[in-house]
Amino acid sequence: MVVGSFRSARFLDIKVSMADQETLIPKKRGPKPTGQGTPVMVRLQPHQLAALDRWIEAQPEPRPTRPEALRRLADLGFTNQ
Repeated sequence: MVVGSFRSARFLDIKVSMADQETLIPKKRGPKPTGQGTPVMVRLQPHQLAALDRWIEAQPEPRPTRPEALRRLADLGFTNQ
């Protein structure tokens, strides 16, 4: 009996051409991260969210997104101390 020379018959007929395969790259949502800063999750109450949305609507075009609006408001609060 020869050890190591056994070849399984079930793999002999499988031929895969790498050119026939497609590589799907999953789409990522949102802007690319800058790698700077610390992510902070903030939970807002409905009245706070409504006030934030009203502030955003009062801004000139292009209006900031909610995260950008929160960053701007935080900067305004820090500079007015």
